[in-house]
Amino acid sequence: MVFYSGLRAILLASAVFASCFLFLASIPQAEASNWTVLIVRTADTNQPIRGAEIKVNGTSLGFTDANGRYNITNINRQATSTLTVLFRGYVVYNNPSFRPNSAQVTIQVNVTTMVINIRTALGNPVAYVRLNVSYGSFLNMTVTGSDGRASIPFMPNTTYTIMARYRGYDVGQVPVNYGGAPITLNVNLYSIRAEVQDFNGNPVPNAVVKVWYGARQTGNTTGFESATSDSNGIAVIDKLPNGNYPLNVEYRDETVYQSSLNVVVGGGQASHVARTELVRYRVRVLDNDGIDLMTGISLEARLYRDNNPYGDPAVTSTGEFSFGLVVRRSYLLVIRMGDLEVFRDQVEVPLVTEVRARFYDVAVRIDASGTPSERLVSTVGVKLRVGGYNVEATTTNGATAFRNLPAGRYQYELTLGPYVIGSGTVDVNVEDARLILRPTLYTVKLIINNDQGQGIPASTQLKTYDDIVIGTFQANEEGRLTISGLLPILFRGVVSFRGVTVNEGYEFLLD
Repeated sequence: MVFYSGLRAILLASAVFASCFLFLASIPQAEASNWTVLIVRTADTNQPIRGAEIKVNGTSLGFTDANGRYNITNINRQATSTLTVLFRGYVVYNNPSFRPNSAQVTIQVNVTTMVINIRTALGNPVAYVRLNVSYGSFLNMTVTGSDGRASIPFMPNTTYTIMARYRGYDVGQVPVNYGGAPITLNVNLYSIRAEVQDFNGNPVPNAVVKVWYGARQTGNTTGFESATSDSNGIAVIDKLPNGNYPLNVEYRDETVYQSSLNVVVGGGQASHVARTELVRYRVRVLDNDGIDLMTGISLEARLYRDNNPYGDPAVTSTGEFSFGLVVRRSYLLVIRMGDLEVFRDQVEVPLVTEVRARFYDVAVRIDASGTPSERLVSTVGVKLRVGGYNVEATTTNGATAFRNLPAGRYQYELTLGPYVIGSGTVDVNVEDARLILRPTLYTVKLIINNDQGQGIPASTQLKTYDDIVIGTFQANEEGRLTISGLLPILFRGVVSFRGVTVNEGYEFLLD
């Protein structure tokens, strides 16, 4: 009985121990050691990869979902396994010592965004290049942007064949061993170095050089490619496939050069010298008699071709215009001083270097001869005005001279002291013209009466406002007298009768 009881106790203890073992084996932590969640991401941007094939110890288990996840079951987390990840048939991850250690493991594999930079032989970026990127049975197509850059996401590290096509021309096919770094390809696009010269061999800046592929196409005014010459006259036309190119040079929207032979582009950089019909044109402006250079006044000139302005207007105050680069031929030259046109004629460029404009020398005389005012006009102010141009001078002995007056119809004004004594118009249109300007003259009728209101044959002496005596005048028996030829100024008078001053002063203003 004792033995039996002891045996029973041992059996009960064993049953309890077994129950505890079964309980411990059923808890979730122990069960989780048979599976793990694998998340596959790109190496550069950490993006989840869909469709990656998962292999453990050489056995394919399946493919990742849209979130890059795959649930690996029946794996011992504490044991070492060989984990291999393939993407589009290429091994992008291989770890012979893979040990999960947790319920979720994230790995980054050799899949990245492929960046391709397309450059010409000179290293300039090329936009709108169509790229075919192939590997195995896969083909990706893309186009470079304005910076010559294209990108393709989710590209495994492997060897690719990249084909480039630009504007319908094949410009390169190269194998590339891609390892994740940006790819720069210098494709078969070359250049022409054009040296643009004027007629004398000097550099021409700001000229537009255009080339066409094969031939100048009718209606194609832009060409295949173009470039603008720099300050040294150099224009580099890049992005040219191998071929033959006719070359034009345009200046001020006009063709000034065409190559007689095509420029051959066959790798590297071709050179071409374009000697144009352009010359640097300068012209001096003289007065009508060709003696004086017209300095000190503002002049504006413009060239015309077929009634259309050619280039920009030129201005000068030194008497010499510089029109810059101009095609050798005939032009209409128009020169203005403000709103006055002083020259209009055809000029042959570059032969004509001086022109005689309509600037005339003029002599002016103030005429009041045969009148009491004759000696008053010895010193008179003369003002001439045409358009916005004004000039003035003072006469000496009734005369003065003006040099280089622009042609036109002038308004003139004559002044004596504070008074305007004459005005009118006069034409200036010939060299050494002698202009006679007559002041305004009035006739004055005076009646001299005594204190009874009766006319008396008295005399009166007239003086100007500045006390210049112009004469003594005698009234008739009725006290009446007429004085002609008086300027429109202030006069003062004194009346005498039989040698006695009977009126000490009166004055009148003629206007």
